[in-house]
Amino acid sequence: MTHSDTPLEEKFLEELAHELAEANIPVKRRETMLTELDELMSEGIRPESFGSPTSLAREISDALAGSEDAQRATIWSPDIPKLFAGKQRSSRCSILQLNSTDLNLGAIAVKLGLLREDDVDPAVLDAIPQRVIGALRWGPFALTAATAAVGMLVHRRRLRIPTRIGFSGKVKKTWPSKAGGLAITGLSSLVSLLSLVAPTSNRANLLVQSSQALAANTAFLLTAGSSFALKKGRIHPLYFPLSIGFLLAVEGGTLLFATRAGLARVHGRVHEQFEEKQDG
Repeated sequence: MTHSDTPLEEKFLEELAHELAEANIPVKRRETMLTELDELMSEGIRPESFGSPTSLAREISDALAGSEDAQRATIWSPDIPKLFAGKQRSSRCSILQLNSTDLNLGAIAVKLGLLREDDVDPAVLDAIPQRVIGALRWGPFALTAATAAVGMLVHRRRLRIPTRIGFSGKVKKTWPSKAGGLAITGLSSLVSLLSLVAPTSNRANLLVQSSQALAANTAFLLTAGSSFALKKGRIHPLYFPLSIGFLLAVEGGTLLFATRAGLARVHGRVHEQFEEKQDG
């Protein structure tokens, strides 16, 4: 990666690379900075001119704290290896301040081999087909319709909707089917509308906002559907943890599906350019 000539310069770059990784600086940023520093040192600038690797990494991290990269939503950052991110990377695009999780789903996708660290960039996000974006933006309304249908079925069967469930599965509070169904459907409709009309500053924020809306409306649907699992004042203890896992799968799956759609288009363009050069 570098072409430094002395062990001192190599050691400085190695230590700096470690400090930048610890500071959660994105991979591409790290590589660019290390390459630029390597070139400067190859021109005769001594490593001590930059200070210690620790202090330099801190300065770089502080400089990037207000940049778009630093403000990017934590839930989809494949280039950051940590599963949980710090407060400085909190999402600012959440509808209704819906921070469903601080879990970095992007890092999980990398660990599972579903993505590479550098797969999410502006070019890939811009290449996501418009039909995919449309599906993500209108998908929450489909879940709202499903929630309304389930609510009507619950009302016809005169069931009650659990709203508070203990870890053991004991239901502590329920809503009447009519009032509960209307309330849940109304909340789901509100989330769908906000997801559609709320402004977003870029494509990354749009994806996060849509995935959160899909996860939220899936939660409303599962809440309404839990009426059918209610027996003798209890619900199976696994219902709640399985529901949480399903919500994370919906949120992460949405982001992964959109990202891979953009990657496929980018790879297709590269392949077409290669074939054109071959023909030429």
